[in-house]
Amino acid sequence: MKTDETKKALKTSIQKKYGVDWISKKDGWYNTIRKNNLQKYGAETFNNREQIRRTCIEKYGVDNPTKYKEIRDQINNTKKVNHYNYLTDYCSQNDLTILFDVNKYKGYKYENKYRFQCNKCNYVFDTSINNSFGSLFCEKCNPNRKVTLENSFFDFLSNISPTFIIKRRDRTILYGKELDFYLPDQKIAMELDGLYWHSESGGEKNRHYHLNKFKGCIAHGIRLLHIFENEWRDKPELVKSVIKTILKCNTNRTIYARKCEVKEVPNKEKQEFLDANHLQQTDKSTIKLGLYESTELISLMTFRKTSRFDKSAEWELSRFCNLKNVIVMGGASRLFKHFTKTYNPTSIVSYNDRRYFSGDLYSILGFDFIGNTPPSYHYITRDYKSLINRMNFQKHKLSKVLPAFDPDISEWENMKNNGWDRIWDCGHGKWMWNNTK
Repeated sequence: MKTDETKKALKTSIQKKYGVDWISKKDGWYNTIRKNNLQKYGAETFNNREQIRRTCIEKYGVDNPTKYKEIRDQINNTKKVNHYNYLTDYCSQNDLTILFDVNKYKGYKYENKYRFQCNKCNYVFDTSINNSFGSLFCEKCNPNRKVTLENSFFDFLSNISPTFIIKRRDRTILYGKELDFYLPDQKIAMELDGLYWHSESGGEKNRHYHLNKFKGCIAHGIRLLHIFENEWRDKPELVKSVIKTILKCNTNRTIYARKCEVKEVPNKEKQEFLDANHLQQTDKSTIKLGLYESTELISLMTFRKTSRFDKSAEWELSRFCNLKNVIVMGGASRLFKHFTKTYNPTSIVSYNDRRYFSGDLYSILGFDFIGNTPPSYHYITRDYKSLINRMNFQKHKLSKVLPAFDPDISEWENMKNNGWDRIWDCGHGKWMWNNTK
């Protein structure tokens, strides 16, 4: 059902029989369903979930087949066999030979290494694989593909300052747990988190994994940055700009806020600026204040009336960022003071993403630290390439976005049953500003 050929054939058949490409689009279709339900079962909205539940309990002792161990094992084994068959097809199409059978295949986990042979040069090698096989190739025949995200990140760190001491894959700080990059002189560590290897189902990284590493580094006086793979791959210049600012590298252009003009920023310009210069991209803000050097927007701070997460606050400081590779001295303070003077707020709440930011800026602006929120998560696209905000998959929306939806199980169980995975962050710091006049 997931192949393009099958989807096309199904649509063609429905079009021929009903005159539409999907049966639910046929006029009167839902009225027919309601009428049939009323005649057969006495209710227009009848469903047989309760009968299914009773049957499962009678047969397996649980109300859902996936809760039964033998069925779970059977499903997992089927997935393993299917993936091994996909792996076989991939290898045959890419001049590789598998040197192990299905009984020795344990699935695509980072710690599982498998042996392959290149049919072109006969090179035998051991490697782990991911579910899309992107890491599976002969390094001798494809030397250019050996350039990984980690290597490109290491090259970036090496180039921005030749004086930096950079330790790779350090295991001395967290008692055996690995840190991808550690700069001992700066007391800063960085993790480049692959979406598959750091996901909950595929990578077996639970909600506390990233936060526990973060806390472990804090205990040693080290600041840890968690950079998701898609951020480095898709927005490398933005991530580089953020890291250079954190490392206080003298490679950014410096502008003084007192030489700039504060203006209201048009909505379209705000959206374009945030999409290009803020890791969370655009927002739904009411007030958009910008610092302009001549006609160029170089710093932006946005506010929204009432907070999404704390209704006790009158305003929320939603976004703040500078133009990439630009340091604006005093920019945040000048924009914030302009807002408080112009709009006379009674209270403002804001949040810092702990994966990147310490929250020190809020102290400078006069905010009080309230506490840290628990880790949250993003859903990962099925190719493990991009992230989607979890708000798009709230349970009340799932019946419209998932092929199979069960209202009696949780959002996460529904998402897993439909083949989705997720990745957890480190939570956010919560800050509150109150007008003390």
